Amino acid sequence: MTEPRLIKRGDLDAYRRLRVTMLKEAPWAFASLPYVELSSHPSVVKQWLDDPGNDLVVVDHPTEDGELASAVGIQRETKAQFRHKAIAWGVYTIPEYRGQGLGEAAMRHAIEVVRSWPGVETLLLHVTGGADEVLELYTSIGFETWGIEPDGVRLGGASYDVHRMRLQL
Repeated sequence: MTEPRLIKRGDLDAYRRLRVTMLKEAPWAFASLPYVELSSHPSVVKQWLDDPGNDLVVVDHPTEDGELASAVGIQRETKAQFRHKAIAWGVYTIPEYRGQGLGEAAMRHAIEVVRSWPGVETLLLHVTGGADEVLELYTSIGFETWGIEPDGVRLGGASYDVHRMRLQL
């Protein structure tokens, strides 16, 4: 298995391709849609990464050079009263590599990065749709569900619950 790592500037086009794939494959799981997604443009991602409270953990595609198979975005809260928290976002593994540990490895690496941020004590995560295997994975890592928002997302006439999870670091 390819080891998770922090994204490099040379990965920005590959991340854009992965981001477009995730938004097309599971639009209910993300706060953006492919046709309105501006943050996937490499220049915007580069600007976002220049902030020391933001990062992306990626896993290289096992068979396609220059492509990514999994990603976890992490962002520290910016307001002073919330600086003890960070959020994991944009968590995704391409379908053909699910169940092989890539997503788990990326999340565990992201947790270690967040632990290195001074003063951060909690990592938050939102899971839309509540797929049992995803919730079980995050629970096995140590996340706890602290609330479920019924009908938290509506897309294409379908309603999805949002599971709010946290990991005490």
